[in-house]
Amino acid sequence: MKWVRTSLCLLALPLASAPAAEAGSLPLGGARLVIGGRIEAGYGTDDAGDFNYARSGYSPQRLFRLGLSTELRATRRLALLADLRSDNVERPGLRALYVRWRALERPGLDLQLGRVPPVVGSFARRYGSDGNPLIGTPLPYQYATTLREDRLPYGPNALLQQRGYGGYYSYDSSYGAGSANTNVGLPLVEGDDWDTGLQARLSHGNLELALAATRGSASDPVVRENNSGRQWSGRVQWRPIFGLALGVSASRGAYLARQAGARFRPPQPQAEDAHQSLWAADAEFAAGHTLLRGEALLSRWEAPTARPDRPLLAWGLLLEARQILRPGLYAALRAEGVFFDRLQGSQLANTWDAGVMRLEGGLGYALRRDLRLKASYQHNWRDAGPSRSGGLVAAKATFSF
Repeated sequence: MKWVRTSLCLLALPLASAPAAEAGSLPLGGARLVIGGRIEAGYGTDDAGDFNYARSGYSPQRLFRLGLSTELRATRRLALLADLRSDNVERPGLRALYVRWRALERPGLDLQLGRVPPVVGSFARRYGSDGNPLIGTPLPYQYATTLREDRLPYGPNALLQQRGYGGYYSYDSSYGAGSANTNVGLPLVEGDDWDTGLQARLSHGNLELALAATRGSASDPVVRENNSGRQWSGRVQWRPIFGLALGVSASRGAYLARQAGARFRPPQPQAEDAHQSLWAADAEFAAGHTLLRGEALLSRWEAPTARPDRPLLAWGLLLEARQILRPGLYAALRAEGVFFDRLQGSQLANTWDAGVMRLEGGLGYALRRDLRLKASYQHNWRDAGPSRSGGLVAAKATFSF
């Protein structure tokens, strides 16, 4: 708690000295520093089935997060942006740190270098909790499969024996070769961390285009490279009418770390030859007090030891609705799922991981402009794992400045 109080004081100091006309903005010679922050505190019932367990090591239902966002505007076209955060009073880390240069005004062309915002999908691009009307993270962006970037299974039987235990992982020598560390499996898309590299964004009229070359993969964004491969990703978004946005995106990157690929020798593939390919389509429609969102994703992981002839497939789907009931009060509902294709082993045959579905609903209320409350209930279903179903009740408060 001493660390928490110190952090809050440090976060408040820049704001205390800011001009009243523009809170959170500090002039620095010819430049300007814009500062914002967020404090999130959530608590929920126990998730015995680890349905919400993410690669960060935390569940969003039981998370205390301190965040500080800064933007140093050196010139009208050049800025440095950073996002620092600490989860559950642990050592702070950088979620984002990149330089943005506005190369063209019309059409708008931005170049970004560093730990940059994601290109693929829709949910991961909504910054902060304001883009999530509920408390849980959508399954395609959080649910841990049994496939790992640092270990490859010895064969299809080894993978099938772990169905449903991706978020309940410990080291098991019978699973495969690679890292001996405990770890959780890969989601379809990592929704909480950003990748490192170069990105270009072009906007003209109703069209937006984004292209990126980064180090990691959609399921495992990295700061330090763990193989010699690269990821290429792109997104196109079109707004044909007011209130409607349609997007398609795709990526392909090497996901397997060196310690997992070290067991392979020519003519077998190396780590940088094992790729994850991802395709996504999303839609958003807003009319009056109603907001509807939908998203579909398909991930293909090349896992030569589990199925050498073709990739392992996984599909993610989500449908979300938010309705404003009165000023400051809204209700939200989301239905989602992650599903897997069938894998044939010498002893077992089944989908290569346990399919999972979730229904979550809740309410949100803004006590003030800077203070928001949420309450939600979610229920999960799965056909294997430590628990086949489970319901969770959670509440969360977010203070922004």
